[in-house]
Amino acid sequence: MTSAEVATFRLMSVYELDRHLQTWLAEGRYKDIFAFCEALESGDPPLRPETQRVLNHYQAMAYIYLGAPNKAKQFYLKALEFGENISLQRDLACCYYLLDEIDEWRQSYQFLEATLHRSDIAIQDIQTWRAQLILGKFYEEEGLIHKAREYYQETWKAALIANNTTIVQQALPQLLRVLALFTNSDEISSLYAQLVDIDTSKISPDLTIEMEHSLMLAELYLIGPNHAWTRVQAAFTEPYWSEEDRRLILFDFAEEVLMRKETLPMELTSFISSDWSLSAHEEQILRFIQNPNEVKIHWLNRLAPRLSAACRLRGLFLFLASQDSGDLQKEVHRKIQLLLGVLPVEARGYWLHKVEPYYEKTDLTITVDPKMKKLTYQNKELDLSRKKGMLQIMSELGGEPSLSVDALIEHLWSTDYSPEHFHRLRMTIHRLNNLLFDLTSIQKVVEFDSEKVKIHPSINISTLNN
Repeated sequence: MTSAEVATFRLMSVYELDRHLQTWLAEGRYKDIFAFCEALESGDPPLRPETQRVLNHYQAMAYIYLGAPNKAKQFYLKALEFGENISLQRDLACCYYLLDEIDEWRQSYQFLEATLHRSDIAIQDIQTWRAQLILGKFYEEEGLIHKAREYYQETWKAALIANNTTIVQQALPQLLRVLALFTNSDEISSLYAQLVDIDTSKISPDLTIEMEHSLMLAELYLIGPNHAWTRVQAAFTEPYWSEEDRRLILFDFAEEVLMRKETLPMELTSFISSDWSLSAHEEQILRFIQNPNEVKIHWLNRLAPRLSAACRLRGLFLFLASQDSGDLQKEVHRKIQLLLGVLPVEARGYWLHKVEPYYEKTDLTITVDPKMKKLTYQNKELDLSRKKGMLQIMSELGGEPSLSVDALIEHLWSTDYSPEHFHRLRMTIHRLNNLLFDLTSIQKVVEFDSEKVKIHPSINISTLNN
């Protein structure tokens, strides 16, 4: 690069410099980035702080793409010395995550979130939206699925209103993936139809990979494993898929198929390379792929310190799905409850939806104690001493899990049906369900329509005879 060219680039605005380096990064011209930055940094006078920050940031990103996160971290931290920036904070948090530096990762993403919530940050800003999507992924790893969904959904809707197609396309796969994995939402079909219509020839390879991963999971839910498997196979034929991306789609496919107690494709193991450097979660999935009957709980315990909260739960769910009922399975149920107990009630509901098929009826039992006027569920209690009507409803449903509305009104208030008593019953059950959700993390434990009141089919009611 000539001295005249260096002088010209040094006078560029931060925006122009960013666009220039972004093009080289997208084209994989990492050596050119390093040479360019070195040439600009070696000249006189010293660079403006914001220019120096941009150069260090792009050198860090180039090292990430080259598979050198330790070197990247040095440049991210150096860039921060020249001023804070949302994109820089976001990328540093990702770098800490890649390095398994969990304490630093958590501090970094929490600082990023605090920055986003400052009143002087523009809400309708593309960098803010991208930071929110990364925060959603981090909260998934923490097991806080409700917060992840909120970030994805809010970003997607805001980008739709702003007509920002780029962010809409980035948010859509994240939202679809969470809904397909953790809910039976009616939105899944609609989001899938929108995502599958996107022309991948007009988007970046990175976004294409995100889309294919989410479409694979949605097809597992909506259609079946054969459709989903074709997307996994395609990932191994496309040159722009990295080893890490291929591992992700293959192991996520295997995990979900095993969770459903379905048979894996016979050729799946031929795609797994002995040269792969597996994450701790991929190691535990590989054990279940190779021989699920030989997976031991002590082996899962040894992996736990290397796993995020979400991956610890996912390993235990796989264990439940692979085992027959027995004392060990009951202990695993209790361990899952302990892990879920530290999560907010809003997050527990998502995880319980996923694990519910592997619970025995006795594991989801609410015990009614009429004498002590309380409910007990998995070592947690709900005091109903000041809520006589709610206690009576639970006692009645303990004797008969499905009652007519007329019969329940008669039991509660010794009167015949009337619109006023129907409304009163409806509001009582609504408030009772709110309390039961806090207790169990299960939506609508007591189901109610114009004719019947009944207990959710997965729940068992046991009444103590004092």
